[in-house]
Amino acid sequence: MGDQETELIEARINIATLKMEVAHLNARMTELQASQASQEAKLDAVLAKISEARGGWRALMLIGGASATVGGGIGWLLTHLPKG
Repeated sequence: MGDQETELIEARINIATLKMEVAHLNARMTELQASQASQEAKLDAVLAKISEARGGWRALMLIGGASATVGGGIGWLLTHLPKG
């Protein structure tokens, strides 16, 4: 075999190797994109739950504050009513 034939064979081997590496990288990229999409969906679900909880805590604080105010008002009335 001549030098040109050897170089041509080596070039073909290198090209085939590069094609395999590119195919592997493309497959890995597809896996990473699917994984990222899954993580984004999970993050969206977590953020939705946090948003719901935030609204629930506000409602509970409002109810607690109103109850404390009413209870304080009743206590004040009982201490300031004339004793009969």
